[in-house]
Amino acid sequence: MKKETKIVIGLMIVFGLLTTGLSILNFNKLKDINQNELTIISNSKTVVYTLLELQELPSTTFNAEIRSTSQPNKDIQFTGVSFTQLLNAVDINDEFTSVRFKSVDGFETELSKDEVLQVESVYIVYQRDGQPILTKRDGGTGPLEMVVRLDPFSNRWNKYLIEIELIP
Repeated sequence: MKKETKIVIGLMIVFGLLTTGLSILNFNKLKDINQNELTIISNSKTVVYTLLELQELPSTTFNAEIRSTSQPNKDIQFTGVSFTQLLNAVDINDEFTSVRFKSVDGFETELSKDEVLQVESVYIVYQRDGQPILTKRDGGTGPLEMVVRLDPFSNRWNKYLIEIELIP
């Protein structure tokens, strides 16, 4: 066997072991995250809402279209809390310039203050077509998602939402 072939095989083995190890660490980290809680951070103030507490806030039901290049467009009925309603309930000041939405899988979306405060724009949803959204562990996309209702391509939505950070 050539020296180059041995090096490539060795690197593939090391890479495989490294990938396996990181996957195990990531899986264990996911087990420790409570997906039924939403953490909201603003400067030094942190507020945690449970899914049940969010469901007690005034909700809105609306339709939004998911557009995809690989699948047909799909109109979905969502139920959840508008971001402005959540912001009022949390009683956090308006001293921020943008908002970062973070998901359990590491995906993040950052929206401007103007966009998140726009009427009927951004929602934290917990139902799709009248059914609770399942967690990532259960094969769902939730239990919480951030939906930008007016986003024509749904590419800035966050599945598996666990944290909202208001950026000064």
